[in-house]
Amino acid sequence: MVLTERESEILGILFGDGCLSRTERSVLITITGNKVDDEKYLLGHIRSLFLKVFDLELTSRYRHDENTMDLYRHSKKIASVLHSWGMPFGLKKLEDLRPKIEVIPGAFIRGVFDTDGSVYRKYGPYAQIQFKAASRTFMNFIENTWEP
Repeated sequence: MVLTERESEILGILFGDGCLSRTERSVLITITGNKVDDEKYLLGHIRSLFLKVFDLELTSRYRHDENTMDLYRHSKKIASVLHSWGMPFGLKKLEDLRPKIEVIPGAFIRGVFDTDGSVYRKYGPYAQIQFKAASRTFMNFIENTWEP
């Protein structure tokens, strides 16, 4: 099975800034971003993706003493699907962080880049694209999947 373009992008977003947290009776799906820089992306794009793919309305929450906001929703059913695709519960285990199902490379990388990537100028007019991740397995997956 291959994930659709939207499903692949959602998985990339979750690998970047997402989390699946087990609670006593459910699982909390959370995506975190900057409440100034990422608000439009979180509320417009990510919320819309989850609604189209899972028919799941994500709730927004602004953290008062921080510059962050979350989109979240409790759903054991959707979290189970995301986990079967490779999104871990709890902390992302660095030694084996990669999708467990075939993804559409461009869509997955778009999701990761939109959450954890950056473009900047370091040397004159030349732009640099950068990903940062603590997981060597994940970076190897991105490197081997990349289709410029």
